[in-house]
Amino acid sequence: MKTPPHLKSDLLTGAAHGFFGREGGVSTGVFASLNAGPGSDDTPENVAENRARCAAAIGAEPARLITLYQIHSATIVEAEAPWPAVNGAPAPPKADGVVTNTPGLAIGVLTADCMPYLFIDRQAGVIGAAHAEEPIAAAYDAKRCVNLGNAFETPRGESWGGRDTNMADLDRIKAAGFDTVRVPVRWDDYAANQAPFRIEESFFKQVEKVVYGALERDLNVILNIHHYEELMEEPRANAR
Repeated sequence: MKTPPHLKSDLLTGAAHGFFGREGGVSTGVFASLNAGPGSDDTPENVAENRARCAAAIGAEPARLITLYQIHSATIVEAEAPWPAVNGAPAPPKADGVVTNTPGLAIGVLTADCMPYLFIDRQAGVIGAAHAEEPIAAAYDAKRCVNLGNAFETPRGESWGGRDTNMADLDRIKAAGFDTVRVPVRWDDYAANQAPFRIEESFFKQVEKVVYGALERDLNVILNIHHYEELMEEPRANAR
């Protein structure tokens, strides 16, 4: 079995670990190549093989490598064993952090434009993993950030259970002590297919309202391009 390239940290000595990138897997296309996300549209066989390679690289059994159903939250769960199965497949909890003190249980998080964090408490025999916002927040001196997800990033005509952000939401975010909001946007669903690739005015104004509303409340804004699969798969052909 091929071992995927990965990084290690001297700060985590005493715990088998690795920070993996995109190389060293079997997936193709937009998922090339080390896609370890069971919730993606990649083939289950490819995902299973990729996860097995990651597990082997840190000396863990594939069935004992667990991850989460990540939702950009502050929820942390404790794991004592692999997640129970539902309809024959593991059913991970909705959370963005996990801790365990169970020997031989490998925990992890999946990231795209966010950051993975690993923790170790050697005295207590506890390890942890968390998924958090991208490091660009540091440029804004951001300390507490809210992700305004499942709104502008949803495909046209679909709903992911979120809703539009209004000014009252921003007031509550500010009052709660947050200093930054992240606004993921699926621009390509609302852009023309030919030059000058203009964004639909009505959609642009919705995004603009949230951005300026946040700035008026002295909140930092991280505005990004999200889910542009065509650009990731064929960057030259889709360059605008």
